[in-house]
Amino acid sequence: MSQKCPNCRTSVSKKWLFFGFQSTDYKCPQCGHRLRWTGYRLLLNLIIGVIFALPIFFVKKWPVSYFELTPFMLLIAFLLILFVPGQFRDVDE
Repeated sequence: MSQKCPNCRTSVSKKWLFFGFQSTDYKCPQCGHRLRWTGYRLLLNLIIGVIFALPIFFVKKWPVSYFELTPFMLLIAFLLILFVPGQFRDVDE
């Protein structure tokens, strides 16, 4: 399940999903509706930040380097961003 426009079900740009700031809106290329981030996206960003911060606190107790864990943390972050619903809403509502 990828992120889709709530109006026309066109896939949302991955560039906006990964790199869009809270203040940036997205205009659907198919129907022209503008999409805006919700507070749920802020919560998701906080969860991803915690995922990246937790290994820093335990790096001395674990036999694994932080840099060895980075690919797994990136994978988790990408999957959360791509598949968690409710991250944006239609501005025209």
